[in-house]
Amino acid sequence: MLQTPDKNSGTLYVIRPIVTQMAIWSYSFRLYKYRGNFKTDKNPQEIGTIRLSNGSFFLENLPEGFYKLTLNSDESVEKIFKLKNEEVCFLEFIIFSKSEFSGPEYFLKEIEKETALTYLLEDKKLIREPSKIYLEASK
Repeated sequence: MLQTPDKNSGTLYVIRPIVTQMAIWSYSFRLYKYRGNFKTDKNPQEIGTIRLSNGSFFLENLPEGFYKLTLNSDESVEKIFKLKNEEVCFLEFIIFSKSEFSGPEYFLKEIEKETALTYLLEDKKLIREPSKIYLEASK
């Protein structure tokens, strides 16, 4: 069952579906919160770390605002998104490899609720990963 955000927060899901590519590796991410709009605030505050293994997801209720999620091993892989009160945002972490000999490419993209539900409920059960979120800093 999906977690419902309360009126003073939004819910963020970051999903790493079960796939065979790079399945044995876990990936770490940093979550940042912008104090205002991401166009004017060039130094968002780090508010947490997330680790995703194959077939896992992250879930947290967070205050409304702009956020950035970056992959630790490649900070060019990032997603800036707006979390709104009483809404749910679903992000998917994708690993793409053209061949066995090419390096992987990583993507973070926003997905629809139906796609997220497929990953969370219909496929093999995903594991909720623990995280370190510094909620005091995220306000």
